[in-house]
Amino acid sequence: ILREIKEPLLVFGVGTDYSERGHAGQTVAVADAQYAVPNGLNLYGALVDRYTTHNFGIYTQSPTGASIGTPDPAVANRPTNEYSIVGEVGYVFNNRIEPYARYEYMRLQGTPAGSQNYVQAITGGVNFFFYGNRLKLTPEIIYLPKGIPIDDGPTDVFTSSKGKGEIMGEVQLQLLL
Repeated sequence: ILREIKEPLLVFGVGTDYSERGHAGQTVAVADAQYAVPNGLNLYGALVDRYTTHNFGIYTQSPTGASIGTPDPAVANRPTNEYSIVGEVGYVFNNRIEPYARYEYMRLQGTPAGSQNYVQAITGGVNFFFYGNRLKLTPEIIYLPKGIPIDDGPTDVFTSSKGKGEIMGEVQLQLLL
């Protein structure tokens, strides 16, 4: 059984990371908050910001590994600032089932020239809890209204240069030993 919330819960978090490669560096910062109430309602929100000193393109995936895409010449080797926002709402029933909905918006710089520079994702799913949170099954459907401007082959998300939508489904099983 999941731990029941006896009174309203509000949690804030912040974090940052700096990394560099050659003469290019990036700082990633995140601030998030979660609010939950005893009746089962859960709200979550996050803001993520990525600042680069010399934009070196966006990481892409291929069947043989990760690579760096060619950035738009307008931002190549220049400082850039990208951000994303996430909002999620869920409701726990009987301490075992939690349907949820999530919206994500990511503003990108360094996408291939002529492509869109943002990604939106609308997700709906359900968490099924077995043995408390020790075993959790999560099927979900993700809708990308305008597609995505870069390929990410291993996740089966492919470039949609014409702004066409894409629907994906995935299932995740988590086991805590």
